Amino acid sequence: METEHERIEKILRDDFNAALKQQKTASEAFVEIVNDIPSGLPHPDGVQRIKNVSDALTAAHDEMIEATIRLRDFENRGIIPGDLKGQAWKKI
Repeated sequence: METEHERIEKILRDDFNAALKQQKTASEAFVEIVNDIPSGLPHPDGVQRIKNVSDALTAAHDEMIEATIRLRDFENRGIIPGDLKGQAWKKI
């Protein structure tokens, strides 16, 4: 039977791994679009395409940083994120 500590750590590790995977996917999409320049799309469409993929990469990076901080704070300092307090007992 898992302890509350183990369940919280599992939730945070799963969140971190999901964020890492999302960042990798966004990074690959960014590289693919940048390597496709010039794409032959009209100027505004091409610029918007780059902006969209850049925004997605930034969001994925920010989520990965947040997941890293939450996991490290828990592992190193025992800080349970507010959204997980009292929730760790639920089945994952």
